[in-house]
Amino acid sequence: MSSYIGKEPTYGVFIMQSATGDGSTTAITLTATAADATQLMVSVGGLLQQPRTAYTVNTAGTILTFTEAPASGIEIFIVFLGKQLTGPRIMADSITAQTALGAQPATNDKFILYDQDAGDLKKVDFSYMQAAMGDITGVSAGSGLTGGGTSGDVTLTVGAGTGITVNSGDVQVSATYAGGSSIATVGTVATGTWEATDVAVAHGGTGASTASAARTSLGVVIGTDVQAYDANTAVTDAAQEFTAQQNFNNTALTFDVTQDWALAANQVSTLTLTGNTTFDAPTQMVDGAFYSLIIIQDGTGGRTAAWNAVFKWAAGTAPTLTTAASAKDIFVWRSDGTNMYEVGRQLNVS
Repeated sequence: MSSYIGKEPTYGVFIMQSATGDGSTTAITLTATAADATQLMVSVGGLLQQPRTAYTVNTAGTILTFTEAPASGIEIFIVFLGKQLTGPRIMADSITAQTALGAQPATNDKFILYDQDAGDLKKVDFSYMQAAMGDITGVSAGSGLTGGGTSGDVTLTVGAGTGITVNSGDVQVSATYAGGSSIATVGTVATGTWEATDVAVAHGGTGASTASAARTSLGVVIGTDVQAYDANTAVTDAAQEFTAQQNFNNTALTFDVTQDWALAANQVSTLTLTGNTTFDAPTQMVDGAFYSLIIIQDGTGGRTAAWNAVFKWAAGTAPTLTTAASAKDIFVWRSDGTNMYEVGRQLNVS
């Protein structure tokens, strides 16, 4: 063992870290945390480096960065002269080994707490804690607050007309509350929403928290017990107004050389030919529906029409339009949802 003049040091070890330069790397990850560059003694090739000039340490204290990369193969060593430490840790016996107070804390006794906003420990007089938590006075033994509060009752006497004000928290009433089964007069909930469990009321109540559950309780389930309301449902004992999809009002189609016939809103339609046209497959066909079309020649006449294969004709032959100026031809089909089957035609109607 080495000899010392004076007392032998008990704690005298400095952490050292070594590395080798490669000519390009400037950053070294430290094996311990340093709060500042001055806490490190750094040697490059045997030459001590000046802190904050030749090298710096990042804010986290974990990365040392050289101003210039050490040459390849050169030896680097770092000695930690100081190490960033956390605060002391309070162990269990730091509390259990102390003498018990043995009485209620005095108003000016101090407690230690962590101030979240300041990020620091603060001492607090017991009087502030009393004010924050409230103070219960005049409680006698056996009132329900002794022995962990597992038994007994707390009797609260309130002057007439004063009521009970609770600033926060809940007031809970036990199942054995005297008079709880014979409340003669109750008030009403003027505002707000009841958000606790469902309350089953014997006379007229549903005991439900949703409209669907309430209808079930009342025996008025839509579609089972009662018919659903529908503003669009037609009735037979009042005058009706129908939309274009519900009636047979004639609609005028817009001419196109390739004619697209949207059937939903144009079940009964008129088309004036201003040129030759080809009927594409109609859209929105409904199985079993009837469709009607009047084709009118314009003032010039001589217009022709070709038809998509979905149009099926009597005797399998498409008609030849009347080509006289202003001539009218009428056609009626019944659809199977895919094809349009001719059920009637009237050519050159005047």
